[in-house]
Amino acid sequence: EPVPEQVNIAYGETKLNFGRDYIIPKPFDPRLISEVPPAVAKAAMESGVAKNPILDWDKYRDELMERMGNDNKITRLLMNRAKLDPKKVVFAEADHLDVLKAAQIVHDEGVAIPVLLGKKEVIEEL
Repeated sequence: EPVPEQVNIAYGETKLNFGRDYIIPKPFDPRLISEVPPAVAKAAMESGVAKNPILDWDKYRDELMERMGNDNKITRLLMNRAKLDPKKVVFAEADHLDVLKAAQIVHDEGVAIPVLLGKKEVIEEL
């Protein structure tokens, strides 16, 4: 999973990637709240250590975000609605890294079907 752009900006990097030099998410990485605790909870459930099973993982993530003050109900409502019926979205100048990253995020989150416009060779190289 790619590192969020705000983390790259916060650390003055252009392409942080998980690997040998970046195993634990940085403090500004929003996934510390939305991704790490659910992964730990899943591992606890699979190992039999968890006392209370989690049945709705999306609800669990939403509750975590709400507890941390990162709750944005309107955005979540719109995102969930978009996921139900993703539409095609055209990304002009997709041969620019920032535009390509935005298209990748839209694709990964399942909110739209990206259509890339730009030089094919440059897009494939990025």
